[in-house]
Amino acid sequence: MTRRRPPAAPQSVTPVITNYWQVRSAAAVMTKSRTIAPQEWIPDYFSPVISVLSSPDCDRLVGKNNLTLTELLQPFTKLLTEVTLKDPEGHNHGLPAFSVTLQDFKKDPTRLINQKLMLDLVDGCTDEPSVTRTFPNGQTLEAPGFTPWFDVWTKLFVHSIPAVEHEYLRHHLGCVFAISSTCEAPLGQIQALVDQQYKHQHDKPHAYPQFTAPQSLKYYLLVHDVYEATEAQAQAVLVQMQEALGSANCHLLQINSRKTQREAPNPALVDYWLGPGHRFCNIDARREGVGPTIITTGVTMPVDPMEEKAGREEGEKAEPMAHPLAQSEKPDSPIPPVVTAPASQLKPVNTGNIAQLLTSNDIDRIRILVREFCIKGLIPHAERQMRQLSEIVTNRKSRSLFSGAKRWFGQNKPGTTGGTSVVYSKEAPELQMRKLGDLYFMFKLYKQAYNCYHSVKKDFQSDEAWNYYAGVAEMCALSQFMQNDPTKKYPSHYMEDSINKYLQVCQMPEFAVRATLFDALCLKFQGLFLEAAGSYIRLTNETKDLRSSLLLEQAAYCYLLASPPSIRKYAFHIILSGYRFSKSGQKRHSSRAYRQGFQIYQGQGWGLSEDHILYTLGHQSLLLKDYVTASQLFNQLLLMPQDYLPSLQQMCHLREFFIVHHMKEKETKHQSAEITIPKFQIQDCVLDLSQAGETYDRLSEANPKDSFQRMERVFLERISGHEVMFLARTCQSVFSPVSYVNLVPQSVVGEPIRFMVPVSNPFLTTLLLKKIHLLWRFSPDDQSESISNDKSSSSNAEDVVKTELLDSITLEKGKPCIVDLKVTALQPGDLYITGVEYGLKAQFPQSEATDYIIRGRQYFTVKGPRLSLTKEHKTKVVYGPDHRLQVAIRPGQPRLEMSLDLPKSIHQGEIRILKFTLKNTGLEPMANLYLVSQNPGMFSFGKAGKAQSSLFECPVIQDSALKVLNDNGQSVEQPLDFLPVPVKKSRVEAGQVETLELWIRGPDNLALHSFKLFVYYENPKHMPSPNTKSKAKAVYRILRREAEIKILPAIVVSAEKNPVCMFESQTSDSILLHVSNISKDLSRNLDQIQIHHISIVSHDYELLEFQSLSEDRFVKRGDSISIGLKTAIKSSSLQKSSSASGGSKDLLFSSMGGKGAGRLQHAPYLDFLKPAFQFGPTVQAPKLDEDQLVIFWEGNGQIQGQTMAPIKPMKLIESGLEDHVDSPRSTTSPLSMRSKYPCELKLEVEPRIEHSFQKSPLAMMPCRIRIHNPNPYPGDLHLQLSQANGLTSDTRLPYSFVGCLNSSMTVDTHESKVIPFKIAVSSPGLYQCVGLQFQFIQANQVIDRAKTNPLGKFVPLDVIFTTLNVPNSG
Repeated sequence: MTRRRPPAAPQSVTPVITNYWQVRSAAAVMTKSRTIAPQEWIPDYFSPVISVLSSPDCDRLVGKNNLTLTELLQPFTKLLTEVTLKDPEGHNHGLPAFSVTLQDFKKDPTRLINQKLMLDLVDGCTDEPSVTRTFPNGQTLEAPGFTPWFDVWTKLFVHSIPAVEHEYLRHHLGCVFAISSTCEAPLGQIQALVDQQYKHQHDKPHAYPQFTAPQSLKYYLLVHDVYEATEAQAQAVLVQMQEALGSANCHLLQINSRKTQREAPNPALVDYWLGPGHRFCNIDARREGVGPTIITTGVTMPVDPMEEKAGREEGEKAEPMAHPLAQSEKPDSPIPPVVTAPASQLKPVNTGNIAQLLTSNDIDRIRILVREFCIKGLIPHAERQMRQLSEIVTNRKSRSLFSGAKRWFGQNKPGTTGGTSVVYSKEAPELQMRKLGDLYFMFKLYKQAYNCYHSVKKDFQSDEAWNYYAGVAEMCALSQFMQNDPTKKYPSHYMEDSINKYLQVCQMPEFAVRATLFDALCLKFQGLFLEAAGSYIRLTNETKDLRSSLLLEQAAYCYLLASPPSIRKYAFHIILSGYRFSKSGQKRHSSRAYRQGFQIYQGQGWGLSEDHILYTLGHQSLLLKDYVTASQLFNQLLLMPQDYLPSLQQMCHLREFFIVHHMKEKETKHQSAEITIPKFQIQDCVLDLSQAGETYDRLSEANPKDSFQRMERVFLERISGHEVMFLARTCQSVFSPVSYVNLVPQSVVGEPIRFMVPVSNPFLTTLLLKKIHLLWRFSPDDQSESISNDKSSSSNAEDVVKTELLDSITLEKGKPCIVDLKVTALQPGDLYITGVEYGLKAQFPQSEATDYIIRGRQYFTVKGPRLSLTKEHKTKVVYGPDHRLQVAIRPGQPRLEMSLDLPKSIHQGEIRILKFTLKNTGLEPMANLYLVSQNPGMFSFGKAGKAQSSLFECPVIQDSALKVLNDNGQSVEQPLDFLPVPVKKSRVEAGQVETLELWIRGPDNLALHSFKLFVYYENPKHMPSPNTKSKAKAVYRILRREAEIKILPAIVVSAEKNPVCMFESQTSDSILLHVSNISKDLSRNLDQIQIHHISIVSHDYELLEFQSLSEDRFVKRGDSISIGLKTAIKSSSLQKSSSASGGSKDLLFSSMGGKGAGRLQHAPYLDFLKPAFQFGPTVQAPKLDEDQLVIFWEGNGQIQGQTMAPIKPMKLIESGLEDHVDSPRSTTSPLSMRSKYPCELKLEVEPRIEHSFQKSPLAMMPCRIRIHNPNPYPGDLHLQLSQANGLTSDTRLPYSFVGCLNSSMTVDTHESKVIPFKIAVSSPGLYQCVGLQFQFIQANQVIDRAKTNPLGKFVPLDVIFTTLNVPNSG
């Protein structure tokens, strides 16, 4: 990158900060601004001052170039070569870059400079390129490389300070008298000019111009126009002047070498006058567009500045001298014109009307003139003055001899010069010493000047002549600095003392400002930026806005360039500077300063500061009629939170926002502009391609993360039979804020694309949106150029994409609204949603004429999920892709519309037949349709009585990719139930409608049940042939629908299995079935439920008979019944081990009851059993988790149901028929409980007894145990009553065993015995009495019971019977 000289504060530069700044643009290299070092500022300002007095003929000749003689010479008063000066001691000193200051005798330059001129010139210096600097904390800031406006202001300010009595630096050393070569009496005219000067010097010693000595330098100039007089005439006049006045004091200047004014002046010559620089030229007051509008050149003196009072500020205290800057700082304040006699008019200066007759040779002649004047006139005169003053000072060192030269006064009189009670006479040695020091300083003899200043400083301090002391202290510090002696430190305390005296004692703020400016230059040159910043800030006040703004800006740059940099202090002071710039009318500078400060305040959470900066910048841009910038700033302002702002301030921001954009619309001929209100929450947008018309609340939570794409991959693997590693595209139809949109959404030509985005109003004022539509860009497949409705030139936009218009939306505070917009692509290609366009109007409580309706737009960008896979992702903020704003448009495809007459509610286990309608509204046929449900066993297409070739024609898919988190935070697999749709001819043609029967069974879980249905279908024209090995990908689509159905209570079923027993030579279990009718009163058809048959699905068992005597099996609402069932193990099952395969071919289906027995093995009833099975890979058969008991029931009407319950091991019940808790299924085979020492044991009990509990509270059930020993050896029978598992000693049972049951007996070989006992019960009901146990072992032998009984315990005997209450029973 191109580099240039780096700025220090950007007004001054030192080597300390070299290489800190980099140029932002190449234009910065071409800037004319440059850094001005203090070694250049100070000697150029404190240079010898010479008056220029010219005759009217001379003014006329020079005026042809739209210049005065002073203006003609001023740019060339700095010598390009070194000259030599001899000090009073006779030592020669080289004066490099020596310069003089020329001032018009007729015009006081301080009267030319006023506040209006300063404001205009400072305002004109705004085009300074910025540079960037990166700080150690990584923050990068932009700031101007230089501040030429501060240089201009400094130049004008220091030259606006008039000459005063306590210093001689601005007093004139001499006068140049100029006449023309065309005058008739040149010597007489010269004498008249000399007399005029002499009279003024002696008659008005305190008026401008003031001279240093009575015998001032006189130099005579003859101006010659080559086209008005011959060279011979000019030489003749010059000879006369040299003979009368001396050859060393006369010079001939030839100008106007160009004959015509028709040609434009040379730009290189014009830059001498109009180029940037720190040296004041009178022409600065005549620039076009600045200062007073009428400028004349006259021969009379201007009004004395002491008499001019029009420029004072109201309420300001009288100062000892009138200053041109002591007036109102308002840019439009009236400026008193310079009072002059009638003379020739000079035009305001611009690059086209100045120096039109001058050539490069004329410029060279002017430089020769200045050099001759310095060498032959000025320097010899200065040497004489130095010798005279040195002799005077040497001869008058004793102050006691000249004490009478001073007059002492008690206090200042009102209106007199403040700060001192001493007035020195002109011949006082202190003033002579000061005059000598000033001469030394002006002629760059800084060491001698320092000695003089330092010597006289003590005298002024002892005399308490504070104005003299302050001036000498100031010059003492500058003299020491200009010596450039590294062994001597810059005496900043001298300058600080001088500034304090100027401000506090002398009441001379202009001199304090001058001292501050030079002091800061010296401090910055030495790298003391913090001290320089403090010096600048000290001179700011509340009344001088322009001065304070410039000083605050320089202080800010000092903080920025300090080591270490104070960035926050820089931001604070640059913002203060911008505020003061604004008060002084410098809108451009104020805007620039605010922008610089905003770089630090932006994004730091300082809302009030950001609001103030943005509003100020926008308001200033509006006043500058920069509507584009103003609109951008107000857009950014209204992006800030507005909740904490008062309603009045909100309304102010909003009204000005509408004004700005309305003016921009007029400027851009009613083209819509980019605006930032209302707030479109684009990260929460939803792209809906489903055409289901669902609400935003439902769609915004659809397809979380990559759930749909994982499911889609499983679909393809299941249907195609091939493994799918990754998806190249997706048919997902809903893309929500919680979805991973890493694949581009797919749509079809002619299908509407729905885009929903929330929008909110952050203001208290209601906003009205009108005529809202999406902005898009479309890239057709057959074209290379994109088409957009965002450009007025796109006349064929509606031919490729149809855009729907939303009429209006009203946005109130705190009420978010959803903007639902649609577009329809009419050609294949890629569609990009770029934004939204709308009309906006604010409904203010009180309407005004500025309540405009503006047309605006907002552009959309979305960020995908933050990535955290790699180390780079974790250490940086990296977002993944999000394609919600992009849609790939494919050619015509089949499109399915599905309708399902789903009821609003259904009972638990209820079976219904629904009407399932499919309609192909696309342009192509569809085939290979599948209905996929996430609730296996809920739907089926089968019909009763139709057998299937396998257990399940299409089993449930369980894949690890379908894992989801349940309510407990556990990861569970989400099963998918694939059901082939049995359409006619295996396809649905375009426009065809198919109506099918779809069976549904109500889920067992109560409350509102939400579920999703998917329909997979393919385009048969793009399906790969089954007879080939083509790897062509099928063109498929997936229709997704969500529905809700309320599950109403019906019946609750539980089944418990008793321990093993021997019954009729078959191994059998008893099953106790509990059925409760828990339906509600609103379900009239379920007042009474009939169980018409019961089925069991098992690997080992089949139903044998009912144990209960009730044959009706009716359950009324609120009632419960218990049914005892007996099962037996098939003989084939007895030969299998417990670890035999659990495949579907080994399942046993058995039923008992009335109509419909045996239908469980057929669809749809078999499909409803899918939740009871465990499904693995497709090559494996489904496994039954637990034996299932299935109940088929009917209500009063046409309601039918199928309810199933797993058969659990028996648990004890405290009382009645209470709900039981499921326990893990025992893995022990019933055969494993058979003893190795067998016996025949039979428990005899009546299944039912009748008893009148009103007559007797206890009923006794007689029971007997028959034991037979078939073994060839005796055996011991041990009986005992023990506490059942799960019960404590405090548990009270509803029954009691009566008899000798805790006993032992010996049973001989082939002997039979009977053991009677009774069971007492106190209430009717079905009883299962547990606790009776037995053990049979070989007699008279010590045998390990663990080997005798594999369980290691007694074998339990359960007694089951029913007790009925009969009131009349005897």
